[in-house]
Order: sequence, then structure tokens, then C-alpha cells
Amino acid sequence: MGSSDYLVSIWDLQELVCKTTVKDVDTSARTISFSGDGNQIAIAGDSPDMYICDAKTGDIKCMVNCRGNPEKVNWHPYLDLIAVHLSDHGGGRLSSTGNLRTLLSRAQAFRM
Repeated sequence: MGSSDYLVSIWDLQELVCKTTVKDVDTSARTISFSGDGNQIAIAGDSPDMYICDAKTGDIKCMVNCRGNPEKVNWHPYLDLIAVHLSDHGGGRLSSTGNLRTLLSRAQAFRM
């Protein structure tokens, strides 16, 4: 999944219709993940910023600086936690140690 036009489109696969678009993201989307309840989406790309958005409206709820380029973001299926996997700073390879650098609860993110 990804985008080079800085837009993230959310589609209804039953009706094959685009329901909403997240358009204020300032990076190309390299990794996205829906929360377990499907109400939130985490988006990260070429910058160290991760965006947490409302999946129904496309509104950005908050932006989190991950202090590194996220290779993968993933919501926990039942808890309000986001795991962020950062790339190794040397040449863009994935590090063999310390890959999982951030666990962030949704409640903490909205207070930032």
C-alpha cells in the first residue's frame, strides 16, 4: 500500500466507492493501519511524522514525531496501542536490534 500524491483514499469495498480522502498529510503514505474497531487510521511515510486520522471523515486528529522514519505502523487488534517500526539510520536497512521503538496509546496521542 502506498501513495506518492500525499492522498490516502478510504474505499468501501462492498460498493466500490471512495468514502473519504485524507488530504492534509505532508508525506507520501508508505504504511497505514486501521485500529481494531476501524474508526482510526495511522499513516506514516518518508518523514518522521505519523498521522492519526478519523477513518470516517478523513480528519487528522494528531501528528506524532517518531524520531525516525517509520517503516511500518500497526494498531493492536484489541487495545488502543500503535506499534511503530523505525528504519535503521544507516542506508535505510531495517535494524536487527531495537526495531520496535514506540508504543503509543490513542489516549496519549490525543493529549499531545
